[in-house]
Amino acid sequence: LETGNTVADISLGLTNFLYSNFVSG
Repeated sequence: LETGNTVADISLGLTNFLYSNFVSG
């Protein structure tokens, strides 16, 4: 299983998504 890796990837993706939205206004 790669649950830990998957969770980390999702967390990173979500953070990047939120950051992009914040920067774009």
